[in-house]
Amino acid sequence: MMYNLLQCANRVARNCNIPTLNSDGSGNPSNYILTKIAAMNGWLNSRYKTIYEKALYAKTIDQFTVNVSANAQEVTFPKYIGLVLRVVDSNTVDEGDSLYLIDPASYSDKVLAIRNLFRTFMECDEDTPVGTFLGVSNVLAQPATSGGTAVTLSVVSSNTSDTAVTVFLRGMNQNHEVISESLTTNGATKVNSANQYLYLNAVSKTGPSVGIITIADSGSNTLATINTWEVSPEYQRVKLEVAPSGTAVFTVTAQKAFVPMLNYADVPAIDCCEAIVRGATYDAFVEQKQYEDAAAFEKMFADDMKNLERKYIETSGNANLCVPMGRC
Repeated sequence: MMYNLLQCANRVARNCNIPTLNSDGSGNPSNYILTKIAAMNGWLNSRYKTIYEKALYAKTIDQFTVNVSANAQEVTFPKYIGLVLRVVDSNTVDEGDSLYLIDPASYSDKVLAIRNLFRTFMECDEDTPVGTFLGVSNVLAQPATSGGTAVTLSVVSSNTSDTAVTVFLRGMNQNHEVISESLTTNGATKVNSANQYLYLNAVSKTGPSVGIITIADSGSNTLATINTWEVSPEYQRVKLEVAPSGTAVFTVTAQKAFVPMLNYADVPAIDCCEAIVRGATYDAFVEQKQYEDAAAFEKMFADDMKNLERKYIETSGNANLCVPMGRC
Protein backbone atom coordinates (compact mmCIF):
# COMPACT_ATOMS: atom_id res chain seq x y z
CA MET A 1 0.00 0.00 0.00
CA MET A 2 1.41 3.39 -1.03
CA TYR A 3 0.84 6.55 1.03
CA ASN A 4 1.90 10.12 0.41
CA LEU A 5 3.81 12.22 2.95
CA LEU A 6 0.65 13.67 4.50
CA GLN A 7 -0.93 10.22 4.84
CA CYS A 8 2.27 8.81 6.38
CA ALA A 9 2.32 11.66 8.88
CA ASN A 10 -1.33 11.01 9.76
CA ARG A 11 -0.63 7.32 10.34
CA VAL A 12 2.22 8.22 12.69
CA ALA A 13 -0.09 10.67 14.47
CA ARG A 14 -2.77 8.00 14.94
CA ASN A 15 -0.20 5.48 16.20
CA CYS A 16 0.92 8.01 18.81
CA ASN A 17 -2.64 9.09 19.68
CA ILE A 18 -2.05 12.71 18.72
CA PRO A 19 -4.29 14.88 16.47
CA THR A 20 -4.16 14.01 12.78
CA LEU A 21 -3.31 16.62 10.17
CA ASN A 22 -6.67 17.39 8.60
CA SER A 23 -6.95 19.21 5.29
CA ASP A 24 -8.23 22.78 5.22
CA GLY A 25 -10.66 21.73 2.47
CA SER A 26 -8.98 23.77 -0.26
CA GLY A 27 -6.78 21.01 -1.62
CA ASN A 28 -3.72 22.74 -0.15
CA PRO A 29 -2.16 22.08 3.26
CA SER A 30 -3.16 24.50 6.02
CA ASN A 31 -0.55 26.30 8.14
CA TYR A 32 -1.23 23.73 10.88
CA ILE A 33 -0.48 20.89 8.47
CA LEU A 34 2.71 22.56 7.29
CA THR A 35 3.92 22.99 10.86
CA LYS A 36 3.14 19.42 11.95
CA ILE A 37 4.51 17.77 8.80
CA ALA A 38 7.71 19.77 9.21
CA ALA A 39 8.07 18.21 12.67
CA MET A 40 7.54 14.65 11.37
CA ASN A 41 9.25 15.04 8.02
CA GLY A 42 12.71 14.33 9.41
CA TRP A 43 11.61 11.08 11.05
CA LEU A 44 9.75 9.83 7.97
CA ASN A 45 12.54 10.67 5.52
CA SER A 46 15.25 9.33 7.82
CA ARG A 47 13.58 5.90 7.82
CA TYR A 48 12.90 6.14 4.09
CA LYS A 49 16.58 6.91 3.47
CA THR A 50 17.66 3.96 5.64
CA ILE A 51 15.64 1.63 3.42
CA TYR A 52 16.63 3.22 0.12
CA GLU A 53 20.36 3.32 0.78
CA LYS A 54 20.74 -0.28 1.84
CA ALA A 55 22.84 -2.24 -0.64
CA LEU A 56 19.57 -3.71 -1.82
CA TYR A 57 18.41 -0.42 -3.31
CA ALA A 58 21.57 1.61 -3.95
CA LYS A 59 22.32 0.02 -7.33
CA THR A 60 19.65 1.74 -9.38
CA ILE A 61 21.32 3.17 -12.48
CA ASP A 62 20.03 6.00 -14.63
CA GLN A 63 21.23 7.17 -18.03
CA PHE A 64 20.35 10.61 -19.37
CA THR A 65 21.68 13.36 -21.62
CA VAL A 66 22.82 16.90 -20.82
CA ASN A 67 23.52 19.83 -23.12
CA VAL A 68 26.97 21.35 -22.58
CA SER A 69 28.07 24.79 -23.77
CA ALA A 70 31.19 25.29 -25.87
CA ASN A 71 34.46 25.28 -23.90
CA ALA A 72 32.65 24.31 -20.68
CA GLN A 73 34.75 21.95 -18.58
CA GLU A 74 32.54 21.67 -15.52
CA VAL A 75 29.24 19.84 -15.81
CA THR A 76 26.52 20.00 -13.15
CA PHE A 77 23.83 17.35 -12.96
CA PRO A 78 20.21 17.25 -11.67
CA LYS A 79 19.45 16.79 -7.98
CA TYR A 80 18.35 13.18 -8.22
CA ILE A 81 21.78 12.08 -9.52
CA GLY A 82 24.14 10.44 -7.03
CA LEU A 83 27.49 8.92 -7.91
CA VAL A 84 28.43 9.81 -11.51
CA LEU A 85 29.96 6.77 -13.23
CA ARG A 86 30.63 7.76 -16.81
CA VAL A 87 30.27 10.75 -19.15
CA VAL A 88 30.64 10.31 -22.91
CA ASP A 89 30.12 12.47 -25.96
CA SER A 90 26.79 11.32 -27.38
CA ASN A 91 28.22 11.43 -30.89
CA THR A 92 30.72 8.73 -29.97
CA VAL A 93 28.82 6.84 -27.29
CA ASP A 94 28.85 3.63 -29.34
CA GLU A 95 32.62 3.83 -29.62
CA GLY A 96 32.98 4.24 -25.86
CA ASP A 97 34.93 7.52 -25.96
CA SER A 98 34.72 8.49 -22.28
CA LEU A 99 35.14 12.09 -21.18
CA TYR A 100 34.78 11.04 -17.56
CA LEU A 101 35.03 7.56 -16.07
CA ILE A 102 34.89 6.51 -12.44
CA ASP A 103 38.16 5.37 -10.90
CA PRO A 104 37.71 1.74 -9.79
CA ALA A 105 40.54 2.13 -7.28
CA SER A 106 38.55 4.77 -5.42
CA TYR A 107 35.15 3.09 -5.60
CA SER A 108 36.06 -0.59 -5.92
CA ASP A 109 33.15 -1.92 -3.87
CA LYS A 110 30.59 0.15 -5.73
CA VAL A 111 32.09 -0.53 -9.15
CA LEU A 112 32.00 -4.27 -8.56
CA ALA A 113 28.35 -4.06 -7.58
CA ILE A 114 27.57 -1.97 -10.65
CA ARG A 115 29.39 -4.40 -12.93
CA ASN A 116 27.19 -7.20 -11.65
CA LEU A 117 24.20 -5.25 -12.92
CA PHE A 118 25.55 -3.50 -16.00
CA ARG A 119 28.54 -5.41 -17.33
CA THR A 120 28.74 -3.55 -20.62
CA PHE A 121 28.52 0.09 -19.68
CA MET A 122 32.22 0.40 -18.72
CA GLU A 123 34.13 -1.44 -21.39
CA CYS A 124 37.01 0.87 -22.16
CA ASP A 125 39.89 2.46 -20.25
CA GLU A 126 38.44 1.49 -16.90
CA ASP A 127 41.68 2.16 -15.08
CA THR A 128 42.37 5.52 -16.68
CA PRO A 129 39.81 8.17 -15.70
CA VAL A 130 39.92 11.27 -17.87
CA GLY A 131 37.83 13.51 -15.66
CA THR A 132 37.70 14.67 -12.04
CA PHE A 133 34.75 14.31 -9.70
CA LEU A 134 34.24 17.68 -7.99
CA GLY A 135 31.73 16.46 -5.44
CA VAL A 136 28.53 18.27 -4.51
CA SER A 137 27.63 21.90 -5.15
CA ASN A 138 24.75 23.97 -3.74
CA VAL A 139 24.57 25.87 -7.02
CA LEU A 140 23.48 24.65 -10.44
CA ALA A 141 25.18 27.50 -12.33
CA GLN A 142 27.14 30.69 -11.69
CA PRO A 143 25.91 34.22 -12.45
CA ALA A 144 26.29 35.29 -16.07
CA THR A 145 28.61 38.27 -15.68
CA SER A 146 29.46 40.76 -18.39
CA GLY A 147 33.18 41.38 -18.56
CA GLY A 148 33.69 39.87 -15.13
CA THR A 149 31.38 42.37 -13.42
CA ALA A 150 29.41 41.23 -10.37
CA VAL A 151 25.61 41.24 -10.73
CA THR A 152 22.53 41.51 -8.56
CA LEU A 153 20.66 38.28 -7.81
CA SER A 154 16.96 37.67 -7.20
CA VAL A 155 14.84 35.30 -5.13
CA VAL A 156 11.26 34.32 -5.99
CA SER A 157 8.75 31.61 -5.08
CA SER A 158 6.43 29.68 -7.36
CA ASN A 159 3.61 30.26 -4.84
CA THR A 160 2.12 33.60 -3.81
CA SER A 161 1.70 32.34 -0.22
CA ASP A 162 5.46 32.44 0.41
CA THR A 163 5.66 36.00 1.72
CA ALA A 164 8.04 35.43 4.63
CA VAL A 165 10.54 32.68 3.76
CA THR A 166 14.12 33.59 4.66
CA VAL A 167 16.67 32.69 1.97
CA PHE A 168 20.41 32.85 2.68
CA LEU A 169 22.99 33.64 -0.03
CA ARG A 170 26.78 33.40 0.25
CA GLY A 171 29.30 34.16 -2.45
CA MET A 172 32.04 36.54 -3.60
CA ASN A 173 31.91 40.14 -4.72
CA GLN A 174 33.83 41.96 -7.44
CA ASN A 175 36.99 41.95 -5.30
CA HIS A 176 36.70 38.22 -4.50
CA GLU A 177 35.74 38.98 -0.91
CA VAL A 178 33.26 36.70 0.82
CA ILE A 179 29.81 38.29 1.12
CA SER A 180 26.47 37.01 2.39
CA GLU A 181 22.95 38.20 3.06
CA SER A 182 19.45 37.05 3.93
CA LEU A 183 16.45 37.85 1.74
CA THR A 184 12.78 37.50 2.63
CA THR A 185 10.56 36.23 -0.17
CA ASN A 186 7.55 38.20 -1.41
CA GLY A 187 5.53 35.40 -2.97
CA ALA A 188 5.77 35.30 -6.77
CA THR A 189 7.33 38.78 -6.86
CA LYS A 190 11.10 38.88 -7.28
CA VAL A 191 13.18 40.22 -4.39
CA ASN A 192 16.59 41.55 -5.44
CA SER A 193 19.78 41.14 -3.42
CA ALA A 194 21.47 44.13 -1.81
CA ASN A 195 24.88 42.76 -2.77
CA GLN A 196 26.33 42.10 -6.20
CA TYR A 197 27.81 38.64 -6.77
CA LEU A 198 30.63 37.51 -9.01
CA TYR A 199 30.27 33.94 -7.67
CA LEU A 200 27.51 32.25 -5.71
CA ASN A 201 28.77 29.46 -3.43
CA ALA A 202 25.85 28.47 -1.21
CA VAL A 203 22.09 28.95 -0.93
CA SER A 204 19.67 27.78 1.75
CA LYS A 205 16.41 28.64 3.47
CA THR A 206 15.45 28.51 7.11
CA GLY A 207 12.15 26.66 6.91
CA PRO A 208 9.53 25.00 4.69
CA SER A 209 7.92 26.90 1.84
CA VAL A 210 4.69 26.29 -0.03
CA GLY A 211 6.31 26.69 -3.45
CA ILE A 212 9.71 26.17 -5.05
CA ILE A 213 12.24 28.95 -4.37
CA THR A 214 14.33 30.02 -7.37
CA ILE A 215 17.56 32.00 -7.18
CA ALA A 216 18.45 33.72 -10.48
CA ASP A 217 20.91 36.28 -11.83
CA SER A 218 20.05 39.63 -13.41
CA GLY A 219 19.56 37.90 -16.76
CA SER A 220 16.93 35.56 -15.24
CA ASN A 221 19.25 32.56 -15.53
CA THR A 222 18.41 29.99 -12.82
CA LEU A 223 21.34 29.48 -10.43
CA ALA A 224 19.61 27.13 -7.95
CA THR A 225 16.18 25.95 -6.84
CA ILE A 226 15.12 24.95 -3.32
CA ASN A 227 12.10 22.69 -3.06
CA THR A 228 9.35 22.87 -0.45
CA TRP A 229 10.99 20.91 2.37
CA GLU A 230 14.58 21.30 1.19
CA VAL A 231 17.01 23.30 3.28
CA SER A 232 19.70 23.54 0.61
CA PRO A 233 20.01 21.94 -2.86
CA GLU A 234 22.77 19.52 -3.84
CA TYR A 235 24.08 19.06 -7.37
CA GLN A 236 26.79 16.62 -8.48
CA ARG A 237 29.63 18.15 -10.51
CA VAL A 238 32.33 16.72 -12.79
CA LYS A 239 35.27 18.50 -14.40
CA LEU A 240 36.17 17.20 -17.86
CA GLU A 241 39.72 16.97 -19.10
CA VAL A 242 38.53 17.65 -22.64
CA ALA A 243 36.16 20.59 -23.09
CA PRO A 244 33.89 20.56 -26.16
CA SER A 245 34.83 23.03 -28.90
CA GLY A 246 31.15 23.63 -29.63
CA THR A 247 27.78 22.94 -28.06
CA ALA A 248 27.67 19.23 -27.24
CA VAL A 249 25.31 16.61 -25.89
CA PHE A 250 26.77 14.27 -23.29
CA THR A 251 25.35 10.91 -22.20
CA VAL A 252 25.71 10.37 -18.45
CA THR A 253 25.50 7.09 -16.56
CA ALA A 254 25.02 7.54 -12.82
CA GLN A 255 23.51 6.08 -9.70
CA LYS A 256 20.25 7.59 -8.59
CA ALA A 257 20.51 9.58 -5.39
CA PHE A 258 18.05 9.34 -2.54
CA VAL A 259 15.32 11.95 -3.03
CA PRO A 260 13.34 12.68 0.13
CA MET A 261 9.60 13.26 0.13
CA LEU A 262 9.61 17.03 -0.19
CA ASN A 263 5.95 17.94 -0.76
CA TYR A 264 2.96 16.81 1.28
CA ALA A 265 1.64 14.82 -1.74
CA ASP A 266 4.96 13.02 -2.47
CA VAL A 267 5.14 9.21 -2.28
CA PRO A 268 8.22 6.98 -1.79
CA ALA A 269 9.94 5.51 -4.83
CA ILE A 270 9.79 2.08 -3.14
CA ASP A 271 6.74 0.27 -1.78
CA CYS A 272 7.85 0.55 1.84
CA CYS A 273 5.34 2.95 3.42
CA GLU A 274 4.40 0.66 6.31
CA ALA A 275 8.06 0.33 7.30
CA ILE A 276 8.56 4.09 7.05
CA VAL A 277 5.53 4.78 9.24
CA ARG A 278 6.55 2.24 11.90
CA GLY A 279 10.10 3.55 12.03
CA ALA A 280 8.89 7.16 12.32
CA THR A 281 6.40 6.12 15.01
CA TYR A 282 9.33 4.77 17.04
CA ASP A 283 11.06 8.16 16.70
CA ALA A 284 7.89 10.01 17.71
CA PHE A 285 7.44 7.85 20.83
CA VAL A 286 11.09 8.40 21.79
CA GLU A 287 10.49 12.15 21.44
CA GLN A 288 7.59 11.77 23.88
CA LYS A 289 9.74 9.60 26.19
CA GLN A 290 7.34 6.66 25.81
CA TYR A 291 10.11 4.10 25.49
CA GLU A 292 8.02 0.94 25.94
CA ASP A 293 5.74 1.84 23.05
CA ALA A 294 8.79 2.92 21.03
CA ALA A 295 10.48 -0.46 21.48
CA ALA A 296 7.45 -2.28 20.05
CA PHE A 297 7.53 -0.19 16.86
CA GLU A 298 11.30 -0.52 16.52
CA LYS A 299 10.88 -4.30 16.51
CA MET A 300 8.17 -4.01 13.85
CA PHE A 301 10.47 -1.82 11.74
CA ALA A 302 13.27 -4.41 11.99
CA ASP A 303 10.84 -7.14 10.90
CA ASP A 304 9.69 -4.95 8.00
CA MET A 305 13.29 -4.56 6.85
CA LYS A 306 13.80 -8.33 6.84
CA ASN A 307 10.57 -8.84 4.90
CA LEU A 308 11.52 -6.20 2.32
CA GLU A 309 14.89 -7.84 1.77
CA ARG A 310 13.29 -11.26 1.42
CA LYS A 311 10.71 -9.87 -1.00
CA TYR A 312 13.26 -8.40 -3.42
CA ILE A 313 15.59 -11.40 -3.23
CA GLU A 314 12.71 -13.71 -4.10
CA THR A 315 11.65 -11.43 -6.96
CA SER A 316 15.12 -11.24 -8.53
CA GLY A 317 16.44 -14.66 -7.53
CA ASN A 318 19.82 -13.15 -6.63
CA ALA A 319 20.71 -10.84 -3.74
CA ASN A 320 23.41 -9.19 -5.88
CA LEU A 321 20.85 -8.29 -8.52
CA CYS A 322 18.21 -6.74 -6.29
CA VAL A 323 17.03 -3.42 -7.66
CA PRO A 324 14.09 -1.25 -6.58
CA MET A 325 10.78 -2.13 -8.14
CA GLY A 326 7.62 -0.19 -8.84
CA ARG A 327 8.27 3.53 -9.02
CA CYS A 328 12.05 3.53 -9.54
